[in-house]
Amino acid sequence: MRKIPVFIAFMLLTRGLFAQNKYNQIDSNGLKQGLWVSDYPAERVETNYYNGQRHGICVAYSRMSNKISSIGEFRNNVMSGTWYMFDDYGILLYKVVDIVENKDNYSFADGTHYYGGKPKHKAHFVNYYPNGNVESEGTILFSDSFESESSQYGMWNYYDDKGNLIKSEEIKGVKRVMEK
Repeated sequence: MRKIPVFIAFMLLTRGLFAQNKYNQIDSNGLKQGLWVSDYPAERVETNYYNGQRHGICVAYSRMSNKISSIGEFRNNVMSGTWYMFDDYGILLYKVVDIVENKDNYSFADGTHYYGGKPKHKAHFVNYYPNGNVESEGTILFSDSFESESSQYGMWNYYDDKGNLIKSEEIKGVKRVMEK
């Protein structure tokens, strides 16, 4: 009989320990460690840190719907892997796949140089129709974030909403897509 109250006391004690605030922690060197939660007007972002750098899964939630608005991964403070972007209703808008370091120099079609000379990253970009079919796909170049500035480069394919290829375009030079 005595085992049940001890077990209940143990469960209540451990529940209280796990309920403590275990995010937004700074280590003895002043570096961010573990899960960090940041609240912004449009979204709540949960990012993992290791030794002061974003490292691991990053998830953003829409304030309007409380659904995931983006999910991806950082490695040593750099976007990596695959990132998925959703609208406020949870419908996939686009994904950015195979983010790698860019080793090439590019210029815009008008001859001006890419933002500061050379974009830091390149990746495969896939844009979707609301029905889930691919709308367009090709290579993008960006420096810090594909969300704030990115440019199309190379071969791009465009599809109708049924998934039929309607156009292929070779982009010579770099075509600006998103800029803040």
